[in-house]
Amino acid sequence: MLAAKLYIKAAQGIIVDWEEEFTGYMKKGINVFTTYVKEWYTGNLQTLFFHQPENPEVKSKICAILAGYVWDETNPFVKKHHNLIKNMAHMIEMENNQKTENPN
Repeated sequence: MLAAKLYIKAAQGIIVDWEEEFTGYMKKGINVFTTYVKEWYTGNLQTLFFHQPENPEVKSKICAILAGYVWDETNPFVKKHHNLIKNMAHMIEMENNQKTENPN
């Protein structure tokens, strides 16, 4: 859709910076999705998905990204994709370790 809109602009004689307006936009979404693929392979994404008690809001926001909403900057899991999954998984692991060390 974006490419079609930019083509129409170009056909109307409006200068289009394809690198910025198309490629840059696409790379932004690809980078977000790539983070989630990488975090799946690190195990961090599973840590969030299978944590008990589950957090439906977190799951919903992550599922939205996996469904393709990688440009939705209102979703903090898009906006802070570089470190949010890692940080949350680390916190869960620390919590789990503390429970193991101090069961009461």
